[in-house]
Amino acid sequence: MIRLLVLVTILVVPLRELENSSRMNLFEIFDIAHSTESTIEYMRDVNLLYSYYLCCGQRCSLINDPKLSDGQIFRCSNRDCRKKYSIRSDSFWTNSKLPLRVLLILTYLFSVGSSVKESMKHLNTKANKKTIIQWFEYCRDICTWYLHENPITFQGNVALQIDETAVGGKRKYNRGRYRQVPDWLFGIIDPETQRVHIQFVENRQVRTLLPIIRERVPVGMRIHSDEAAFYKCLRRAGYRHRTVKHKEEFVSQDGTHTQNIENFWSHVKYMVKKVKGSSSEMLRSHLDEFSYRWNRKHEGQVYNLMIDDLIQMYPLH
Repeated sequence: MIRLLVLVTILVVPLRELENSSRMNLFEIFDIAHSTESTIEYMRDVNLLYSYYLCCGQRCSLINDPKLSDGQIFRCSNRDCRKKYSIRSDSFWTNSKLPLRVLLILTYLFSVGSSVKESMKHLNTKANKKTIIQWFEYCRDICTWYLHENPITFQGNVALQIDETAVGGKRKYNRGRYRQVPDWLFGIIDPETQRVHIQFVENRQVRTLLPIIRERVPVGMRIHSDEAAFYKCLRRAGYRHRTVKHKEEFVSQDGTHTQNIENFWSHVKYMVKKVKGSSSEMLRSHLDEFSYRWNRKHEGQVYNLMIDDLIQMYPLH
């Protein structure tokens, strides 16, 4: 059944996602998730689960119990203790009651960009909508953690582009629901590497934007922007700042433009449209996922990247 659902997944996930993944990795998923035992063996091999557990200064015994969902449990070998520990202890999977092989498949479905609706079809009765939504949010926590641990900074002889945009917006013809105050996003992009830093900002004042730029961009670098008044401080702050007047042209006579960051905003707003109705806090996690995928798109398959990050988030032994 698991082999079949993943095979169906291959047919429905976006083609661009499959082009970035290895066919061998897909078949490995088939072999890993076909049983609880093989899933546990894989998770232990890559340090996602404990191979052994320490209690009272010694290794616990590994007890097989078919009544348990995982089929195994750790038990202290000390006769005066005899405490029991789940094989999921201290791991990413600790607080979930779903079978480990279903959790692994859900993580894989998230990594290839499968929607909640598609994932419900593949898993049938194995997980309901609420559970899948919650698990995908846990997966986004991995993205948030990585971005926090590996902040985007810029360097080199390149002209960075900066801009801001509003997400949330107003109702068309005063109908429907909308956020009372649009969420402002500020972004910095390297047009050569396409690496980008984006974050929510309360406003577009100099006192808000300049500290962000100073934190990410060394003084002396070139920065291109539009002619918004709050960017006039950049030259005084030590940056080589040039502007383009969008009311008259898209590219100035000296070649200054902000087309890369504007193109990036179109991708962001498409993502926002797909998750319409999400709260501002949920939108932040979706934005972290988007940044994670965008900035690491040349590093390999998202699934492999997430597993590597999980091992660092939840180090064992």
